Amino acid sequence: MEFKKYVDGNMITEEMAKVYRNDTTGYEIRIYTEPLGNPSFHVLYKDVWEVVLQIKDLKVLEIKHGKLFKKGEFLPVNIKKDIINILNEYRKGRLTYWDFLLITWNAINEKFPVDESMRIPK
Repeated sequence: MEFKKYVDGNMITEEMAKVYRNDTTGYEIRIYTEPLGNPSFHVLYKDVWEVVLQIKDLKVLEIKHGKLFKKGEFLPVNIKKDIINILNEYRKGRLTYWDFLLITWNAINEKFPVDESMRIPK
């Protein structure tokens, strides 16, 4: 049986939740269940690259595909700025994408909650 929850009107499953997607810019942000409890999210850019970023500092934890980044380092300034701008945008009302990301993380990773009042790392 598949586990389902609703966060701010969006259905999420135990596997993955899509936090943001923009076909024009090519960016997509996803949250997956994390059995090791390392609060993180995936950022995809078209079919060019996908990285896993740590929530607390936006450091690259894993490179799924692409060769622009190094594990343990930060994103290039221009890409990091794009991601921060996206996360600061409001989605359908009162929540920013950052708020939605934190709430969604907690909904599908209940054993490893993050502080939902955490600010976006700079």
